[in-house]
Amino acid sequence: MTAALGDAESREEHASPFVLQQESPGGFVTRLRRVGDTDGPEFIRPGSSIGPVTLRVRTPEGAWREVNRDADGVEIRSVLRPEEDALLWDVSVRNAGREPLEIGDLALPLPMNTDYVWDAKETFERRVFKHAFIAGHGSFLYWLPVKGTGPILVLQPRDGTRLEFFTSTGMNEFGGERFAAFVHSRAAAEQESRGTWRQPHTGRTLQPGEQAANGFAFRWADSYRGVRDLLFEHGGADVHVAPGMVIPRDLTAMVALRTKRKVETIVSEFPADTRIESLGERIGGHRVYRIRFNRLGENLLTVCAAGGWTLPLEFFVTEPLETLIRKRAAFITAHQQHRDPARWYDGLFSLWDRRQPEGRNLLGPDHLAGQPAYAVSGSDDPSNSKCLFLSEKERRLSRRAGDRGPGVLRPELRLGEAAEDGRRDALPVRDLWVGFLEGESLHGPRSA
Repeated sequence: MTAALGDAESREEHASPFVLQQESPGGFVTRLRRVGDTDGPEFIRPGSSIGPVTLRVRTPEGAWREVNRDADGVEIRSVLRPEEDALLWDVSVRNAGREPLEIGDLALPLPMNTDYVWDAKETFERRVFKHAFIAGHGSFLYWLPVKGTGPILVLQPRDGTRLEFFTSTGMNEFGGERFAAFVHSRAAAEQESRGTWRQPHTGRTLQPGEQAANGFAFRWADSYRGVRDLLFEHGGADVHVAPGMVIPRDLTAMVALRTKRKVETIVSEFPADTRIESLGERIGGHRVYRIRFNRLGENLLTVCAAGGWTLPLEFFVTEPLETLIRKRAAFITAHQQHRDPARWYDGLFSLWDRRQPEGRNLLGPDHLAGQPAYAVSGSDDPSNSKCLFLSEKERRLSRRAGDRGPGVLRPELRLGEAAEDGRRDALPVRDLWVGFLEGESLHGPRSA
């Protein structure tokens, strides 16, 4: 891989907002921070670099093999260069052999500074946290200081490049994540039996002499709104969803898209069970859609724009909230509470582990099943939250037997409307959100 050649040298590009240390001009980046942030975080993990890629290829009669440098009829180029406000990253693979070459994996390891330490100042101010949205051409990633404020490093595909898969290993209580994003992932998919990844695992076959080129860009943002603006300005999509992408079947999802691309259609995975209604354009260029799902479980919507650009949006549809609350409460009371007066922990709520032998699924102080003692012997999340959940459920749902008691979420009510019991509900999140897009607030229209 030619970018790895040459003597190491440091150079600061003061004409750009990036302070870089590269192994050679255009080569791998070993240090990266923002100009002027002398006390800010170093974004790359010490001893690592951005630029190396993971490539797996095969010829028609061969098995997958990993290639890290120019060899055996494969040429790899990975070049990083500052340009105006961006750090551009160009990755290309060329078939220099005499027979077709299939790319099974093209992965970008992203060794950012996400290893945390006990020193709070060091971790919160000089280490970073990652957010990743792997969704075709609309993919993006960003990293920001653990404390939640400071420079935000944003990575976007460019030039028609898309991301479709990721791997994450080594995560523990001190971070330690080793993360890679994939342009192609067919070979990795053959080795992965866990889960139900919903996006296609693709490959690409190169004929002799043919080249596949992919491009990415790093840029800086100062806020979450700044991240959204970067996505919009550079060919991506700024997406808002309310109330969320996990949504009960009896609620309506509202989706707002802000993109410079010409959206041609939104394709539903289950068109007979999905209703998509365009509500036109709102202030700020957001195109708003009202969506109603009828099929439970995973539901994929694909935003299709001119030029073959696509953005998958993955929803999960549940039963109505009241049904979920009642079912969850019934399971807790039937399976997750110890009831044995002979035990000192009689009445304790704990964890239920389906992997244990039948009759031994309920964990507790005398049956840890590999869990730390605090997790099964009474603590905030595993134990105390369950009794609070049950008491609140009883207060709100069981006040009138067989009827929905006051305080249950009523998405049909708007601000100031009274329920039958006389109680006025707060404004639902979706109404707040749509009102914001329409230039309104709780206190009336916003001034220009």
